[in-house]
Amino acid sequence: MMKLVALICLGLILPVIMADTEVAEPRKPNCDDFHEVCTREYNPVCGDNGHTYSTECMLCMENKFEKTSVRIAHKGECKPQ
Repeated sequence: MMKLVALICLGLILPVIMADTEVAEPRKPNCDDFHEVCTREYNPVCGDNGHTYSTECMLCMENKFEKTSVRIAHKGECKPQ
């Protein structure tokens, strides 16, 4: 009976843990909802060009207007070189 309870608990917890894992990076930014307007929050991402963008939206904006294809290297600020 205890094994069954443990398996059920594991079955409930494992999907939550797996859902919180990161997508492999570098990855393309999600620009599906980009409409040339970004919010002013600070949720930085590091581009594969070594530049920190305040949000993923700002990276999308730069890619569009500069005609570049910078990808997200990782969440958070880029480390100084």
